[in-house]
Amino acid sequence: MTDKEFNAQQKRVKKVWSKWYDALGLSWYRIDRYWNRSRNEDCADEVANTATNWQYRTAAITFNLPACVDLDDDKLEEVIVHEMSHILVGPIQDFRDDQAREITEYTVTTVARALIWSREAGKKDRTI
Repeated sequence: MTDKEFNAQQKRVKKVWSKWYDALGLSWYRIDRYWNRSRNEDCADEVANTATNWQYRTAAITFNLPACVDLDDDKLEEVIVHEMSHILVGPIQDFRDDQAREITEYTVTTVARALIWSREAGKKDRTI
């Protein structure tokens, strides 16, 4: 990934991040963001990965910027809100086995989509 491509994808992520960070009340967390120039070797389609230490209100999100290239802006937003939702539901996440992981991912995806849909509905309500 060239510097130009890296900077362009990082800018896209930061734009969505700015849109949602305060809206979701995440400023009371310390969130470290990391930027990978290469895809995750174990999962080439992985756009981001979040680790939380909910009891300390800290988290780290790693963005695999080459995977961001594959996404349009709406899908990128959904991925970023999904990762932010991992932080919000951190205390109830369960990764002990495949079934628990699938339930956690389903729940986080549902929360993320509900947040996006709610924001869009609020915009529509203001125009009525």
